[in-house]
Amino acid sequence: MNGERHRNRWGSGFAWGCLTPIIVIVLAFAAMFIYSSYYSNTGFRNDASFQTVLSAVQNSPVAMTVLGPNIAMTGEPTYQFYYGTAGHTGSYRFTVHGPKGSGVVAADVAISDGKTTIRALKLRGPAGRVYDLLKGKGPKPTTSARRAAPQRFLQPAQEA
Repeated sequence: MNGERHRNRWGSGFAWGCLTPIIVIVLAFAAMFIYSSYYSNTGFRNDASFQTVLSAVQNSPVAMTVLGPNIAMTGEPTYQFYYGTAGHTGSYRFTVHGPKGSGVVAADVAISDGKTTIRALKLRGPAGRVYDLLKGKGPKPTTSARRAAPQRFLQPAQEA
């Protein structure tokens, strides 16, 4: 009888003493992961400052030349923010894709009184070249580093 009682206590003590805290910790980490995924997919993308930067990229003639029309964001954006005496500043970094290829956008913004001012907006294009989208400057995009050879057409054989 003592052996049975000892075995039952050991089983319930192990379940409540060890497994329960492990399950609670795993559930807490799962909840944090789900919340952060939700925030990065919906909340962060709906941020007014981020939408201002993305709109500036989509409407930039240089970006349209490099990536083509219908530029869209792909992947997860990153954001770093700084609060100081001068106000709130931040930097965004995200990947965009268009019909001609993809690139990485880096933007520095200043946020004051709910208004976003873009201080720097650069695009690293598919070939690795950096374009300044605010000033509209950068190397002209090319399709190849080498010049394409001229096409030669065969003349049809003339009948005698």
